[in-house]
Order: sequence, then C-alpha cells, then structure tokens
Amino acid sequence: MQDKLALARQIAQLASSRLTTEESEHLVSIINQLFIDIEHGHSCSRVDIMATSINLTCQVILDVVTKSGIASNYSLDMLDDLVPLPLSIWHTSDGSYIYITRYLSYEVRIGRYIKQLMTERVCFDENKFNQVSTVLTNLQHANGLPNQDQLNAILRSCQHQLSIITGGPGTGKTTTVMLLLWALFQLYSQVPKVKICAPTGKAANRVKDSIYKSLQDKQINVDTTILKNTLRDDCFSTIHKVLGYRKNSIYFQHNHDNPLDCDILIVDESSMIGLPLFSKLLDALNLHTIKHIIFLGDKNQLSSVEEGYVFASLVDVEVQQINYAASDLFNQFSYQPLASYLHESKRNQEAIALLSNAILNNDAPLVNQCLKDEHTQLHPPLLTEVLRTNYSSNSPLMRYLQYVQEQDSLVGSIGDLMQKFTTQANLCMTNSGVLGSVNLNHEIERMIKIKFGFDNEWYSGRPVMILENNYPLDLYNGDVGICLVYDGKAKIYFAEDKSFAPEVLPKFALAYAITIHKSQGSEYEHVNVILPHSSGEEMQSLLTRELVYTAVTRAKRSVTLFSQLDTLHLAMNNSSKRISGLSHLLK
Repeated sequence: MQDKLALARQIAQLASSRLTTEESEHLVSIINQLFIDIEHGHSCSRVDIMATSINLTCQVILDVVTKSGIASNYSLDMLDDLVPLPLSIWHTSDGSYIYITRYLSYEVRIGRYIKQLMTERVCFDENKFNQVSTVLTNLQHANGLPNQDQLNAILRSCQHQLSIITGGPGTGKTTTVMLLLWALFQLYSQVPKVKICAPTGKAANRVKDSIYKSLQDKQINVDTTILKNTLRDDCFSTIHKVLGYRKNSIYFQHNHDNPLDCDILIVDESSMIGLPLFSKLLDALNLHTIKHIIFLGDKNQLSSVEEGYVFASLVDVEVQQINYAASDLFNQFSYQPLASYLHESKRNQEAIALLSNAILNNDAPLVNQCLKDEHTQLHPPLLTEVLRTNYSSNSPLMRYLQYVQEQDSLVGSIGDLMQKFTTQANLCMTNSGVLGSVNLNHEIERMIKIKFGFDNEWYSGRPVMILENNYPLDLYNGDVGICLVYDGKAKIYFAEDKSFAPEVLPKFALAYAITIHKSQGSEYEHVNVILPHSSGEEMQSLLTRELVYTAVTRAKRSVTLFSQLDTLHLAMNNSSKRISGLSHLLK
C-alpha cells in the first residue's frame, strides 16, 4: 500500500500548479485508488465506485483530474488518437472511467482488432465445406461424437476468421479443436501452418498431451494421418514463446511490424490471459493473411492474475446477423453470441458437476444437499483436519511417497510419477496465513520428514512448482518438477525429460499445496479446497464464486471442502466481474 501511495504522490507531482493543496491531496487519493483497482484485476476505475471508496463526489474527481493537466477527456468516438498523458478519462453511456492511458490504449487496440476480425468471413469451396459437414454429421449419428454443441462450434469456426469457444471442464474443447483442425485441413488445398499456445508452460504441455491423446482416440472415426504428421512438438508452446520473448523487455520479437507466420492460431486457457498480453498477441497477427484464430476457455473460471477481463468480455459480445429472407423491416436484424458454448461435460463425477453448477447458480439449498454426498464433502477449516487428511496412511500423498521410496529407479518413468503425484491436490485461497500454501507446505513437509526419516532438504519425491518464466532453461511459471536422489545427488525432473540441479532452478516453491490460481488448467482425481474463515475486507474480496468454481472443477472424482458453510455461501454471493470498458468498444 505504501509503494502505491508513494508512486501516486510522484505522479501527482506532475500535475498543474493550479491545483490547491486540498485538490493535490484529492489527486493523490484518486491515483492511489486507481492503482488499488488495477491490483485487484480491473483495467480501470469507474468513477462512481471510486467516489464511494475515497469519499469524494464524482464531480470533484472529474474536476480535479481534468484540472491536473495529466489527463485527457474522451468520448467513444474520440479514442483513435490518445494523447500521451499519464491518465485518461473516458465518458461512456453508463458512466465515466479513469485509466492509466497505456491500459486504455490496450483496450482500444483489442476492440479495433476484434471488430475487424468479426467482420471477416472465410471463403473456400462450398462443395468441400458441405462434404466436411456431412462427414461430421454422419460421425455424430454413428457414435455421438462430436455432440451437437461441438458440431455447431466446428462448422461455425470453419466459416469465420475469429472464433470463441467456451465450456467447462470435460466439455470436449480439445476434441472440438482436433476435429476442427481436421475439417480445416480438408478445406484448404495447402497444409496450413498451425500454432497452438497457452498462457503457461503447464497449460501448453497439457493441451499438447490432450491433442496427441485425441489423435489416438479410436472413437474419432476420421483419418488423422495428416494431423499426426503436421502437429509436432514445435507447434505447441507458451504465448510468450510464440511471440518471441525478449530478455528484460515488455516487448516481443513479433509485433505489428513483424507479424507471426501462421495460418491458424489456437489459444487455450484464454481466460488466464491478461490485458497487456492479449493486446500484444493480437498486435502480432497479420489480419489480412491469417485464416483462423480460435480462443478457447471457460468464462466461469477465474480471470487472469494480471489486470483485464478480455476473454469474458469477448464471450459476452453479440454479433448482428442479417436475415435476408425477412419480410418485415423490423425482423431483418437479429443478434447471436460471438462465442460457441459447449455444455455437455463428461469429466466430473455427477456429484461434482452438480456442486459446481449449484455454485455458479448461487443455489445454496442445492449446495447444502451436494455436500452430503460421499464425493463432495465439507470439513472444518482447521490445519489439523487438513494435515490429518494428507497424513492418513491411505491418502494419495502417502501412497505416492511410499511408491517413490520403494522403487530402485524412476528416471525413465517421470510421466507415470507425475501422474501419481497429481492424483490429489491441496488448493489454497492464498499463499499467506495459517491455511495458506506457504504454511501448509511447511507443515506437510515437516510431517513427511518425520514419517519417512528424511534429514536433507532434497529427498526423492519432493515436488516443486516454478514461479517465473526462464526461457534459457525452457522452464515456465506453473511447471511442476519432482526431485529424485541417486548416489547422494539430487536432480529435479520435469516433463519432456528435462532435469536440473536444484541450484540452477529459477524461483520456485514447494508444491504439496498450491493456490487455486496456480491450479488453473490442471486436473486431479481428488481435490482438497481450503477456504479459511475471515471477516477481513481484503480476504472477502478474494473469496468469490469464480474462485470456488475453479477449485471444485479441478477434481474428476471427489472434492473435500475445508470451509465453514457460511464462508462458502459468502463466496457464492460474491462474483468477481472486473471493471473494463472493453464491452463498450465491442458493441
């Protein structure tokens, strides 16, 4: 808080000397509140909400910021040329917003790119499209795959340059993408150049593994030979790697002047992409040559850790359709969502699906009923309870560690070892506090060292999670590695046969417990969701419907909520919709 306040004072010092002492203090409060809002994930501050927070009227806020000389005022039709001042005020039909000008620029550029992409329809041989449509329809009739939602999304995406596909866990986004790629490969005479990326290394590896698995699925009765030959490992990566990371720079090698060389770009886990990165990704596309860009994600999940609300804003966009057969002028136009929705989930057990939907719908009686099922249980939010669950001899964690100690060598079977480790996860609301990931990791490891007699810091089975991107080592934020010790030497093993001595790892943390944010894009057989009871305003702002939904839907078979019932109900009543002007730009 002090850092933000100090920075707010520095920026306020740039203001016009015409401000009175009182107005200068008001300006510091305004800028400080803007920083607080951005820290909470908003891309800007809405003036009427800010007025309540800092106890000033809307008019005083607007007058002070305008008089300061460090901000320009804009209406919707004035956003093409932003003045390079620190702040911007944007007046819309539902109120006024205060931005850091750079963030307004990001949103304006995203809006401009998306509107241009929305107007483009793809031209190809109609007979080929009809043949592809017939094959997929026959496949659906034969074995139900693709289902109707998936079929609609595939055919719609074939016909448009921009596609948004949204669905919860297990709704078949990967299968949809694989069949969409098959369809596109049939439609184009030349094999398209494909790039598939995600915000984190873990998510990128997961989508790669999922697509490779889908290509082997015997239920999918189409010839995938060309896809198997085309979709190599170098087609998959993080967004940062696709754009060309530059050390110690916020800019990338690929941009408006040096666009990406690809025909089809697929972006998974799009809800995790923050505003700046989303803008830079679109900026790196040649909109005149790229054939298709497809964003995948779950609009009900947590938004990005960074500021912004881009994917959810895109899902909410409606596109005007013209009905040329309409006989009445007033029926000539209709609207439909830009996004294609996948509803049918096959991943979660029925009890988990029922609980997650009840959380989304804020249905407290149904949630209470779900928590009586053996697959979805409620336990007290006590450290002793969490430790007891992890420490029991039959717990997934103890079985995993026992397995590691019994093996002579596991170096050649890291994939199997990872699978055993990710049978269960402890998901925390925050890093801090008694039930935060830092303390829980400490207590679980202390318990493990006593049980197994480990004396050293590094022992076989010790899991770590990388906390920052390291491009030279090809390690990324969210990657999980497991320590194996042979001949007294410890090495940390990651996916794709990567291994490193502990001393060379970038910043990392123990991974017996991780935050719910870090779990996005992952799945586990069982999940422990740990929600501490707190009356603090900051903790309550973190406790949202989207947070609990994201945590619960990481589980495939069972979930235990360590929470008080009123804490869970509080979260369900608190939706984390962020403040953004993007929806105005996309209308």
